[in-house]
Amino acid sequence: MNRALKVLYGGLMAVVVVMRSQMAQSISMGADIGETVGKTIKHKIKPFVEKQKGEHKAWINWGVDTACTMISVIVASMLQRLVSAFYSALKGARKLTTNGIAFAAKNKLIPEGIDIDDNEGMVLVSVVTAIGFLWQLSSGFDIPWYLKLPLTPLIMLETMLAWGTYSGAGETGAF
Repeated sequence: MNRALKVLYGGLMAVVVVMRSQMAQSISMGADIGETVGKTIKHKIKPFVEKQKGEHKAWINWGVDTACTMISVIVASMLQRLVSAFYSALKGARKLTTNGIAFAAKNKLIPEGIDIDDNEGMVLVSVVTAIGFLWQLSSGFDIPWYLKLPLTPLIMLETMLAWGTYSGAGETGAF
């Protein structure tokens, strides 16, 4: 039993490390984009703010840099979510199409199996990918209510992993 818990803990830590590296990559990329955009915008905003009265002039550079970085990090995180959703839709579509074609060929619903890497298979995979991606997008990356009850343990596990990724858990041994 103790060995099983150690293996489970090791697996959870591996997932947390991967999630943290993806999050760190998004934050780093967003911060770099924010810095680049901030340099460009400062030259446009600085003359306008300098015309204003008050002691705002000392805060121009810091304010523009901070605002651009925060906005860019948020946008980079949202874009990573979109890329992950598309990747999941693509992988799921390939598996669903492969199994669907095998089932149809086995039950003689189609004359022979279709290779998903050929033209017909690629069209099927593309259509299923588009449906899956648009479904995720339209549902706000959430699952339907009727699936939440049977998937509650997995949802709780996902929540704990996300908590461990976004918080400092794991560094202090708390997770």
